[in-house]
Amino acid sequence: MNNQLHSFTFSSFERGEQLPDELIKLLREASQAAGKAYAPYSQFHVGAALELVDGTIIHGCNQENASYPCGICAERAALYAYGNKTDKSPIKRIAITVINQNFTAHHAPTPCGLCRQVLGEFEMKNKAQIQLILGTEYGKTLVFESVSDLLPFAFEPEFLLNQ
Repeated sequence: MNNQLHSFTFSSFERGEQLPDELIKLLREASQAAGKAYAPYSQFHVGAALELVDGTIIHGCNQENASYPCGICAERAALYAYGNKTDKSPIKRIAITVINQNFTAHHAPTPCGLCRQVLGEFEMKNKAQIQLILGTEYGKTLVFESVSDLLPFAFEPEFLLNQ
């Protein structure tokens, strides 16, 4: 057996308002998207905002369904909207936030496993790291320089390709 250590570095802010201005702006865009979420069952309104290298902002919000598997998370909604664009500037960063009365400011919202996998695939297709901002303007916020930090051993296309 050979034990190995995997580690990564991220920035932690007690309040999102401590972020640099361009990240606060994107977090606010994500918050606006969260306001459009359809979450009658969980009351967990999530918003995502992608910032492209050309400055374009693409929004996504979660959409629930009484048959839970039929819903979609905010992160995937934004990424798939980006995927439908024909003139794609690369993705620079994504901010994800949540609006929920029961969600404490002591924790930053983090993507589910499904979204982590999709984020990782988009980063791979992007051929550049995608910065990830998780938090709220007035609560704990985390900044990762790469989405792959959240899923270091992702399922990759090479597993499916004939070699």
